[in-house]
Amino acid sequence: MADPDTGMPKADMKRLLNMAKKDPVSCAIGLGSDTKLALLMLDRSKAPRAVSTLLTAAIPGAKNLRWGTAAVDADADPKLVKLTLNSSISGMASKVVKTLRGTGITKVVIVLEDGTEIDRHAGEEAEEEGGQQENEHEGEGKPQGTQPGEAPPDLGQLHLALTELVKRMMPVIAAEPARKDVLAGLAGRAQTHIKAGNAADAAAAIGQLKQALEAGGAPPPPTDTAAAASAETYDKSWQAWLAVRRKIETDLEKLRVQIVATYQDQPDNIRAELETSYRTKTAPVLATLDESLANRLKDAIQETDPARRQALVAAAQEAIARYQAFATQGSLIADLDGNPFVPLTIGAVLGATLKTLAAAVR
Repeated sequence: MADPDTGMPKADMKRLLNMAKKDPVSCAIGLGSDTKLALLMLDRSKAPRAVSTLLTAAIPGAKNLRWGTAAVDADADPKLVKLTLNSSISGMASKVVKTLRGTGITKVVIVLEDGTEIDRHAGEEAEEEGGQQENEHEGEGKPQGTQPGEAPPDLGQLHLALTELVKRMMPVIAAEPARKDVLAGLAGRAQTHIKAGNAADAAAAIGQLKQALEAGGAPPPPTDTAAAASAETYDKSWQAWLAVRRKIETDLEKLRVQIVATYQDQPDNIRAELETSYRTKTAPVLATLDESLANRLKDAIQETDPARRQALVAAAQEAIARYQAFATQGSLIADLDGNPFVPLTIGAVLGATLKTLAAAVR
């Protein structure tokens, strides 16, 4: 029997939860028509509030929405996911456990942003995991949602269907920019499943995209499809840049923590002065390596006017050149990589990524 629709395909949940073992991913939870299960949406690049918007688009009747981050400490307990949410909600941990059945996660703890634990559940789902998963997910590896003996949808036809929806989507976004994140997110999910050969999941995502388009009224005929042709390259580029920024941010925090730990025996005023000095010295890194490149690329993905799209691409190229100049001028990046506390490779990662992006963004 096919899994109930809880916001996103089980395969996507599993993939993103594996990513959450390295860095937290954004999440949103809520309730749908089946109150025994939680709705759940995960995303590695969008802000948590934006992920809740995606969840609402996927499940129009979603209620009791909360958003935040999901993290899995693989060393402490690889079967436990910690959800850090924006506000309190009771009785949801057990529902999330049921939703995550089949992903390898069998325990959920929910905390607030200040670290206060508000709910936790492992229960019988964890104890019966082996037998239940074997029965409920028999035939694992087949496209999800395919009934026994039923042929999965044709990937070629799904690709054509998605292409037509993307053509319809572009002018809708041009007329209603506020719908951009929702529609582009659904189109991206469908494209990912098609590339992975997950026909049933792709069909489900395409259906959700069609429903989201129709919910806003019939769009005008498309006037330009060049944006759709360039969308994949720009999408990969902005996600690559955001991933590099997150890595740099993580590295800087790792170095700060180690410096503070090294001087933990010093008086409080000296440690405070060291930490202030460190933050002041490193502040220009993320301030200069900002999100303007990602923003220009996201806008270029949706822009249907060729002249405006080219202007956005030119702005993205200028941002790349600015980042490259910052990375090579001065000694700040080299000083960070050469610190005696934690081995870092910010310069090498930054240089290689920017070189790749400069060649791709045209």
